[in-house]
Parts: sequence; C-alpha cells; structure tokens
Amino acid sequence: MESSNNPIAAFVKGFFVFLERQGIAACVLHGWRQGFEDALSDVDFVVEPSALAGIVAVVHRYCEMSDWRLCQVFRHETTATYCVCCAKRDPGVVLALDACSDYQQDRARLIPAVTLLAQRVALPWGGFRLSDQGELRYRLAKAAIKSKDAAWAAAEFAAYPDDVRADCAAWLVREWGISLAGWNATDLGVALPALRRKANGGRPFWDPGPVRRMADRAFHPTGMIIVTGRAIPNALADGLASRLGTLYFRRIAMARRMGPGLIGALIQSTAVIVSDGGGIVSRMLPSDCEFVLDPTWDLATCRARIAGALQVRCAKREGLSITP
Repeated sequence: MESSNNPIAAFVKGFFVFLERQGIAACVLHGWRQGFEDALSDVDFVVEPSALAGIVAVVHRYCEMSDWRLCQVFRHETTATYCVCCAKRDPGVVLALDACSDYQQDRARLIPAVTLLAQRVALPWGGFRLSDQGELRYRLAKAAIKSKDAAWAAAEFAAYPDDVRADCAAWLVREWGISLAGWNATDLGVALPALRRKANGGRPFWDPGPVRRMADRAFHPTGMIIVTGRAIPNALADGLASRLGTLYFRRIAMARRMGPGLIGALIQSTAVIVSDGGGIVSRMLPSDCEFVLDPTWDLATCRARIAGALQVRCAKREGLSITP
C-alpha cells in the first residue's frame, strides 16, 4: 500500500485494504483519482449486502487498530450507514465512512449492490473502485436523485469515453425505459428529472425500515447539548461550532438556555451550544446527550473531551468494546 503524509488519506487507503483482508467485497465510489489527498469530509463506498449489518463493528475494529475513534453512527437509509471517525491525537482530523449496499434514496432503489460491485477495478494502493461503466451509472443516478443542474451534469459526464456513455444510455433504457438522446444539457435536462420521477414512483407503499430508524432516533438521539456556562469566551464557543458542526453532527445551533425545542434538535442530530444548563429539560434528556464543559479547558481540550464522550456513547449504543 502506498504511504501518505496526509492522515486522512492514509486512514482511507488502509481501510479499503482492511476490508479486503476481512473478506468483504467493497468498492469506493469517489475520491480515488487524487488518492484521497484532497480535502475530504466523507468517502462513499459500497459493500455486499450481507456485510452491511456488521459494517459498524468492522469500522470500529479498524479505528481501534489505527489509533482513531468511531464517534457517531447515522443510519440515514435502510441500506446505508454513516460512520463518523476522528484521529485520537487530533479530533479535528475527522472523516465519515459512508457505507451502502444497494444505492437508494428515500427507499427508492436506483442501482443494486451486485451491479455496483461488478467488474471492480483494483486501485494501486489496495482496495477497488467502480468500473468506468459502473461509475457513470452511479453518478448519473445520483445527479438525478439530487436534482443536479443539467449543465453541470453535461460538463461532468463529458469526460467519459463514448463507449462508456453508450453503455450508460443502454442501461437507462433497459432498466428505466428512459431514452437519452444525447449528453448535452438539453437532453440531460429531460432524462434526469424522468429518472427521478420513476425512482420516486417505485418506492414501496409500506416499509418498516424507516419507522424503525425514526424510533431509534427518538429513543437514542445522536445530537448533543453542550453546556458552556456564561463565562466561556466567544472565541471558544465559535471554535466549537466551526469544528463540530457538520463534521460530527448534521447541524449546529446556538441557544442561551435549555428549552423544550432542544429535544427535537437532538433527534435531528444537532449539536446545540447553550450558555445555561439545568432545569426540567436537562432532567428529561438522556444522560449521554448532555456534555458540560469545564471553564478551564481550552478549545483543543474541549474537542478532545467531546470526541471521547461521543466515542463512549457510540460504543455503548452499538454494543462495542473500547480498548483502554
């Protein structure tokens, strides 16, 4: 495996080698062209469906052997698991490993895992990427479901060879009954919305998976109330907000005191920084959802203590053991 001075790049490369050594068929979906050396907040990858249920334990084992922490787990789709990891030595070095089996959005399945994993291409440092054909199918499907601008899509897809684009157009007709007349912005402006409508129309009428996920969020919220006290310097509060934000949580919020609305924020995986804690709302919260700062800590200490608390909470919820 190639070495790297970038701790995130080294962590990602090592992870995909680790998956193969565990006998888990996997494939990175993006970021591989630059060897993961560019600024990254997350890495999407696909695994065989049989491996998805155990992927959190696999990520945790890899973090333990790499001197990293698994801090958060978000299950944002029934076929996807988002694992937030940070380096123990520097909790500002954060990356999310976003695993999926079938590629789907809001229960609408676009590409099954077996298709994504077909004809994988080996990467020079270990692990695999999608084939060019699989990558273009994935990117087109993602552009459709994310409502990407057609002009942007045309510019992005122009880099693919004619035979790869012909394969994708044939797949679009075969699987979705959509004819792509050309790869310019006008034709993509017709095909992408058509694919999005068909995918949304294929959602199952009743699926217990999302109901279970919502119940789990309610009983085990992934947000956190961070109580700073009134004496905390503004620079420290701002530093926490900028470094925690969407790295460890989905969103960030600031509040003067505890209020009933914070319970909903926790369910939505929000880090809420409040000056005044305590009161009835504090007593209603799960104990591991409230973190009280010591006023003597600096920003680095605050981040390290919060990352450690998140790791302990995550391990407890996922049934994992942390090596002392």
